[in-house]
Amino acid sequence: MAKQQRNYMPQSSGGLVNYYDESAKGPKIRPEHIVGAIAILVAFELIVKFVL
Repeated sequence: MAKQQRNYMPQSSGGLVNYYDESAKGPKIRPEHIVGAIAILVAFELIVKFVL
């Protein structure tokens, strides 16, 4: 009988690949600023809806 051959799949990174550069320069926005901007936008829309 022939010896049983084992074929192994090539190793991969398992989806652990970063497609962005963490050291990239750009604006740093705190989450509190995003929530505040959304609250201001909602308030503005409500004012426009009920006043105009």
